[in-house]
Amino acid sequence: DRMIAAMPRPPKVLPMVQNFDGSDWDAKGASALFRDPQQRSQLAARLGAMVTARKAAGLVMDFEALPADAQAGYVAFLHQLRQAMPKGSILAMTVPADDENWPLATYAKVADQLILMAYDEHWETGPAGPVASQAWFVTQVERVARAVPRDKLIVALGSYAYDWHGNDADALSIEEAWLAAHDSETAVTFDQGSGNAGFAFDDDGTRHTVWMLD
Repeated sequence: DRMIAAMPRPPKVLPMVQNFDGSDWDAKGASALFRDPQQRSQLAARLGAMVTARKAAGLVMDFEALPADAQAGYVAFLHQLRQAMPKGSILAMTVPADDENWPLATYAKVADQLILMAYDEHWETGPAGPVASQAWFVTQVERVARAVPRDKLIVALGSYAYDWHGNDADALSIEEAWLAAHDSETAVTFDQGSGNAGFAFDDDGTRHTVWMLD
């Protein structure tokens, strides 16, 4: 905080609020919260008070894995949150790619910035594949840009990897992915078709397929 305060032109700081419980996205808990008007109001008040106390520029709401029936409550909560924050605060939110359940045009009316998570074309619970192939990426950005004003849209790029093995998969940081390639003495290759990099190796009889965004 002291370093930021000492800068000639300090950056705007927006704390991020998530429904991540330490191991997974808590969709059930978030859905219950947004269905309850009293809980919505209380959380909005607490977050608004936090922004004031920290003299933050606003908030980034990162509630993920929300089902379709939680969207209306989330919209209502964001309206309450905007009213609870100091005047002039920035309200930003993350939105997933390739999920028709999210009413992006509606969110664009209440939030100042929509941060499109333009990745996870393939992810842990599905089959192995590029994390964000170029064609898929372009399709998602174009789709969202038709619903969200350009001055409100921020496109987020991924920097991580997935390691699919057997019937399971692990999320890896880029550093962990490069280390896995080094330890397995496997060359990382760039796939021209998808525009993503990856590699594969065998470990104790188990095939590992790693796709990465670097």
